[in-house]
Amino acid sequence: MKALGVSKGLVKKRYIKASSEWDRYHAAHLARLNQKPTGRYKGGWSAKKNNRKQWIQFDFRRPVRISKIACQGRSDAKQYVTSFAVAYSPDGYRWTPFKVNSRLKVMMTKLRFKQPSTRGIDGKGVFLLSIPSSSERKVMKAIAIIDTA
Repeated sequence: MKALGVSKGLVKKRYIKASSEWDRYHAAHLARLNQKPTGRYKGGWSAKKNNRKQWIQFDFRRPVRISKIACQGRSDAKQYVTSFAVAYSPDGYRWTPFKVNSRLKVMMTKLRFKQPSTRGIDGKGVFLLSIPSSSERKVMKAIAIIDTA
């Protein structure tokens, strides 16, 4: 299994988008594993609103097989996602939700700030959309990396 390089910056910041951002110091492109605060930039992405309509999207620029997703809370604040759903797309317009036995799979995460919580998935697409379904501490927080088989 080979990592797609989200945490190493191989997925450029212009290819990571979100429904909203708290401000430029909590931008979507900061949604990377082990992201450390640098100056005014925080240790992850924070959505502007705390609701179930928030999402983060990764554009891998080529078809990839997605086998694992790892989430991690912010290292500099008690902000984290406790569950999320995933969808994938070949074009960024037609989305396929990740399902198990024809039911939407909601992935639960363990509360970890230093170690990522990893969940298995089997999907193929150019785009990946992660939709946090619950969070703690007002501002939604998600840091994700996707591995490929």
